[in-house]
Amino acid sequence: MKNIYKVFLLIFISIFLISCKDNGKRAFENDYQMFKGEEHVFRKVDYDTMYQEFTKSTEHRVIVFAFDPDLYECPYCMLLLPIMNEVALEEGLKEILYFDVYEMRKDRTNEYVDLVEFITSQTDLEIRNDLHEIVVPDIYLVKDGKIISHHIATFKDEEGRFILNLTEAEKEEIKSIYRDMFKKVN
Repeated sequence: MKNIYKVFLLIFISIFLISCKDNGKRAFENDYQMFKGEEHVFRKVDYDTMYQEFTKSTEHRVIVFAFDPDLYECPYCMLLLPIMNEVALEEGLKEILYFDVYEMRKDRTNEYVDLVEFITSQTDLEIRNDLHEIVVPDIYLVKDGKIISHHIATFKDEEGRFILNLTEAEKEEIKSIYRDMFKKVN
């Protein structure tokens, strides 16, 4: 009889964990409705989950910082998230954790400052108004609290601004950057 309870408990826990993961996928689709009904690898996570995965995960994690378009439309996010997804699916990547950084960046919360300090201890971020900022989309490959690979937005023009209207060659170059990043995931 105890074994039956254990089996039911195991089934219940499995269903719960699967539904939590699906909720993250649905939450992402609520932010980026262009992905509804499409195969994608994105799962929206909260700050605590993202920070834990970013700083302590013993497995490779791909994390992208972006903005919820309902709060602030980021044309670079709209351009690059589909490209990221395409390459991730091609490379067999199972998941990219998506974190909406808009509100905390706008309010410059303590959590945001801690995150920026953690990132800048390992790599460069953009400087805006004399402060380091997470410019979106900003994608990272991390493991054991170490940033293995990182790419911000697109490419810069001669004036130091990110390019929005990418040529086909530039799109292929972005795909190559993502492909190289995703191939490092075990």
